[in-house]
Amino acid sequence: MWEAHIKTEYLLRKKLRDYKAFLISGYRPEKEMLINLQAKGKKRKYFPIEKRVLSSIHSHIKSIGVSKKEFLNTKINAFNVKNLFESLQKAEAYYFGYGVASHGIHGTWYDLSVNHLEKAGNRYKPNLSFKEIGFGYLILPCLLLCNQPNLIIEYFNLQRKRILDQISKNIEDHLHDLNDLYELKVRNG
Repeated sequence: MWEAHIKTEYLLRKKLRDYKAFLISGYRPEKEMLINLQAKGKKRKYFPIEKRVLSSIHSHIKSIGVSKKEFLNTKINAFNVKNLFESLQKAEAYYFGYGVASHGIHGTWYDLSVNHLEKAGNRYKPNLSFKEIGFGYLILPCLLLCNQPNLIIEYFNLQRKRILDQISKNIEDHLHDLNDLYELKVRNG
């Protein structure tokens, strides 16, 4: 949810000159495969699977309307999720929301040590007594999603803005109430 929202907001708020580079950044694995396969192709003949992969990559490059040279030469590091949040002046949302949420998705050591392992002497063993995860983790992504329709309405200058503003505001108010309840629960144990 977070990533889809931040990428949508980036595309709607930034200059079109960034659009092609942003598109190409979505093909990072294909770019890396192409570089790897080109290096292999200089040393030996391609295997049949490599030919199919190359054909697929060339088809993708053509579909986004860029040349192979432009595809290979475009710098895409600026479009990692952290940089997108920062470019939209939302660094704190990255640090306290997206970054923390990614522990559970990517299985970082933090997530493993807090939720899945117990220390036993110098070793760790699986923690088989699972605890309920609090709903507090859902509040920030939901707040972001409440703003999604407004981004699109604002960008396309749609007339329904007032109606959606009210719906979004009502949902946001309820989420703030939910957050207050969560904080009260955390404080009171």
